[in-house]
Amino acid sequence: MKSAPSWHRRRMRRLKGRHGLAIRQRCRRVLLPTRQGSRIIGGVERNPIGSRLLTSEPLFRRLVRQVCHDLGRPHLRIHKLAFQVIQEVAEFFLIREFKLGESARKHAGRQEIEVEDMRFASMAREWFS
Repeated sequence: MKSAPSWHRRRMRRLKGRHGLAIRQRCRRVLLPTRQGSRIIGGVERNPIGSRLLTSEPLFRRLVRQVCHDLGRPHLRIHKLAFQVIQEVAEFFLIREFKLGESARKHAGRQEIEVEDMRFASMAREWFS
C-alpha cells in the first residue's frame, strides 16, 4: 500500500493533537483515494477502518433517541445490537432509495436529483416490492 502524501501526513499530525483518533479516521477515509479492497456500494465508499457502516454509531444512536423522544417514548431502552440492526437497515434503505433516484435523474436527463426523482423512486419501490 502506498504511503500517504506529505500534505496528508501534516494534516493528520495537526488533527491528532486537536481532536483525536475519530476525526483522523474520517479524514483519512475522505482525503485518500479509494484503496483496493474497500467496497463501494451505490457510489458511497464503505468505511474500511473497522466498521461496516457509513455513519458513526454514536451519531446514529443520538438520532434514534431523538426520534423516540419525538414519538413520545423518551425513556425507551434499546439494546446495542438493536441499534446496529436499525442502522444497517436504515443505511441499506437510503442507498437503495438514492440508487432509484439516481436512475430517475438519468432517465429525465437532469444534472441533479430533484424532488420528482425521489418521488418516482418511492413509487417504483412500492411497485416492485
